[in-house]
Amino acid sequence: MADSGIYEIVNLVNGKRYVGSALNFTQRWHSHRHKLRHGKHHSTHLQHSWNKHGEEAFCFRVLERCGRDTLLAREQFYIDQGCEFNVAKVAGSPLGVKHSEASRRRMSESRRGKPKADSHLAKMAVGAKTQWADPEIRAKMSAAIKANWVKRKAEGYQHPPLNENQRRKLSQSVKASYTPELRERRSKDNLARWAKVRAENS
Repeated sequence: MADSGIYEIVNLVNGKRYVGSALNFTQRWHSHRHKLRHGKHHSTHLQHSWNKHGEEAFCFRVLERCGRDTLLAREQFYIDQGCEFNVAKVAGSPLGVKHSEASRRRMSESRRGKPKADSHLAKMAVGAKTQWADPEIRAKMSAAIKANWVKRKAEGYQHPPLNENQRRKLSQSVKASYTPELRERRSKDNLARWAKVRAENS
């Protein structure tokens, strides 16, 4: 049997739970307990409940064993059934997770100048492809992103102006992205679109 799949962490006092996916159940539960015991868990709801009721009030349960290629889809299925301790409601996505300014600054500084390993990049690519292959997950993420921008605009958010260095890097990136293949493809798309418009108006 695969040791990867979907699990839940349940508060036996009130029945509230946290749902997640793991490539190794034992290691994942060990990681959760280590963070909870030291008050560093990313889910503040779960951390507060752990602090209030104690470690003995929680149990770890395997919900389903499945291969890594279906982890995100199956995790999303169980999240949709209800999970009070999950901050992010989209599997594999940080949407909904709010970090303090100090926390964001520490994360940014810890990652600065550290290139990701090829194995890590490959895992990120597999996870992203699996996630976006599911139309339901894609629709939920799109709706969440749109709702976030609508809220920020309503609150008067304005993107800070780019400095000269940022504008230069952005310009170089855009120019580099316009490969001959991309230009040819866009040209064909534009011709096809205008042909359709002319046909509809004729």
